[in-house]
Amino acid sequence: MTKNINPDYPYTIEQQGEVQSFTYRKTMLSYQAVIPLAFYFAFPCIFLASALKCHDFMTSFYWWLFFTIGFAFLLVFLINLFKTKKGSFTISKEAISIDGKNYDMAHVKSIGIKDPWDDDSDEVVFTSGLRGVSYSLGNSLKKNTRQTQFAIVLRYATKKIKIAKGLNEQDAEALFDKVTEVTGFTKSV
Repeated sequence: MTKNINPDYPYTIEQQGEVQSFTYRKTMLSYQAVIPLAFYFAFPCIFLASALKCHDFMTSFYWWLFFTIGFAFLLVFLINLFKTKKGSFTISKEAISIDGKNYDMAHVKSIGIKDPWDDDSDEVVFTSGLRGVSYSLGNSLKKNTRQTQFAIVLRYATKKIKIAKGLNEQDAEALFDKVTEVTGFTKSV
């Protein structure tokens, strides 16, 4: 007996005559960011744990660990709580509309995916000690946040306009495929 698997697309489309309204879900910050964030809370939490005036070292250590990881989880939770969860845009034969602005299709030259990794340099940095640990944690945090920063962009005359942002790579590719199918564009920015 086989089971049919329904596809889970990161977007929905509402057809209203010639106009197609896209609503897409944005990617939340991964809880993998908790570990690099916890290291930034480690030093301030020493003072918080010592303010409890525990009588032995292990109890103070457990409170310090609890505060450090707890604040990191809380920060990621709050970022995800207040982050906009959905975005939308519309496509018609005449224009693409984003945030109340219409971009005439005659001036749209191409549509593509903006990769957040394009801005990286190929520079290799060797560091040691506390500076090396800090640099490594910063890179780890940057990597976790960049995983949610893919965007669908269109080249409108000389400008690049983001029509969908806050996506992970798989969602960006799925949305890009549908947008190019609807618009008829096959070139990327």
